[in-house]
Amino acid sequence: MLIDAEIRDRRRRQIFGSVTELGDIAFQRMTWLNLQLLNPHFTFVEFFECFYDACDGDYDILDRASEKAPLNYLVRERYVSEAERNAIGPVHIALKDYEYSVDDYDHQFILSDPSWHSVVSVASRSVQKLKEIIIDPRELGHLVIQLPHTAMKKWP
Repeated sequence: MLIDAEIRDRRRRQIFGSVTELGDIAFQRMTWLNLQLLNPHFTFVEFFECFYDACDGDYDILDRASEKAPLNYLVRERYVSEAERNAIGPVHIALKDYEYSVDDYDHQFILSDPSWHSVVSVASRSVQKLKEIIIDPRELGHLVIQLPHTAMKKWP
């Protein structure tokens, strides 16, 4: 059972951390534009992909009732509650709707794009809703931005 608890904790940390990173434009500016951070995690592409990796679902499915919809697996396996899924779900829609016509690594453009600001706003509201739902202080810590440690500056 300990392994199940560890997996659940890791999955929750991943999804909550991903939503938190997507909801903080200042953190994005600080990491995406910092040429000293060579770790590929600190890019638009990775923030986007990490969210979908954590959500365990098909990016193209918008019907929340679909078995393959993002977050449904996590609810079925009790990694997240339905209330948590409902708080996070709008981030999927916002990311799916986000359209841009530049290189995925043109961070300057993306960070100045009003449409991206809308995505960030949706994610920020999701974080606030999660803070109202989650009662475990340790888990609430997953909703706080963690500044990159110096060891994360480079990819191993």
